Amino acid sequence: MSGRLTDRCVPLDLPDVAVKAYLLRYEDTPFVDVLVRHRNVGTMDEPMGHAGVCEVVGALVSEGLVGVPELGDLDREEFAMVCDRLGVSVGVDMMRNDCRTSANLVRSWPAGWFLVGRVPGGIRRGPAFLVDRVRHRVLEALRAIPDAAAVAADRLWWRTMFAGHPAGRTEDDAIRALEALSTGDLVDAVSERLDRIVAAPSVMAVAGDVDVDGVWLRIQSSFRFPPSGTEEPEIASLPKTFPSGTVTVTGDWLDTCLVFGWPIDALPWDEDWAAVSLTVAAFGGDPCASSLGYEIRERRGLSYGAYAHVRTVRLRPFVIGRCVCSPESVDEVAELIDHVVGDFRRGEVDERVVEAARRRLTTMWIDGLTDPSWAASAVVDVVRHDRQPETIDRFVERLATVTVDDVRRTAERLFAREPLYAVARRPPERRSD
Repeated sequence: MSGRLTDRCVPLDLPDVAVKAYLLRYEDTPFVDVLVRHRNVGTMDEPMGHAGVCEVVGALVSEGLVGVPELGDLDREEFAMVCDRLGVSVGVDMMRNDCRTSANLVRSWPAGWFLVGRVPGGIRRGPAFLVDRVRHRVLEALRAIPDAAAVAADRLWWRTMFAGHPAGRTEDDAIRALEALSTGDLVDAVSERLDRIVAAPSVMAVAGDVDVDGVWLRIQSSFRFPPSGTEEPEIASLPKTFPSGTVTVTGDWLDTCLVFGWPIDALPWDEDWAAVSLTVAAFGGDPCASSLGYEIRERRGLSYGAYAHVRTVRLRPFVIGRCVCSPESVDEVAELIDHVVGDFRRGEVDERVVEAARRRLTTMWIDGLTDPSWAASAVVDVVRHDRQPETIDRFVERLATVTVDDVRRTAERLFAREPLYAVARRPPERRSD
């Protein structure tokens, strides 16, 4: 089979349900990867005061499932034993935009499909003590996040960039909300969240050595999707304006961290997405070989690496970067980031950096599409943005044809905005200790 994703991808016609589903055929693979994204029911959909409920929902999957045909209701121990016996792994990841259910199962064991098909709808919702137990487990994990400069800078950037918006909520908000919710209110919030997930339109990809008819029947008999015509839930629109400048938080940290970023004028997976991806990769896609990495690490040795990538929030792409350095180097590092951003804003992009980024991106995509799980994730992301799977093949082909001049013009457009810098550092009086 060729390396083109289109040659592997088959749309699955699932009548009367609100899901776009695709089969990716990979021969001689003993496992099947299943990925489902439920649209617009992620953490940005949480009501104010309910931050952290999504984390509880994700953790509840380990407590067992109810209403699983052929297997019956499964408590925590039974669920773990059945997963182990069937060779199934399944998880629920609450993203900012969506809820993602992912699973890996042995293709020859149909009972595994019934198990996977009941997540998240079959997640146990009670009794109250069970939800409370998971709440405490989630709180322990959130509190265990280290008090590091990188964590503090990241939280500060998100809170400032999305002030007053659900996208700006951090782990601290989740801790406060989960501590404040009564057990009864938490049980109700979890149940409401699960209902919203199950009722949301979805995108699905199945990757493995399975035939179309077989996977169609297993999906039809195992999964429960809302009826066709169901509209995706509305979530809060992003602010119309975004801040720039520098915000600082101080603490007793050994290192200093700068997180920086800004929104870019681009549409994910649009015609110029290859040029956008190549431009950002040239800017900071590699901690050593990109323009940012070369100036900060290779040329001056001020950090182990500085990097930047594109991250999508409510279908709006942002360039977000990070650099960890010593307290003594932070001012010089900030000046260098400003300098490289300014070069790209003026379209001054080195051809050698572009070609190195092109090789990295092309290799990553060509190699990635040979992996069933990686390819399924790519297809779901593209379809989630209302594009077709063949968009991926066109994207890979365009990576080879985007010129250096294209990158320079794209850089002038993408880097026109001033970044927001979030800096986590020691108090000024202690920086010379």
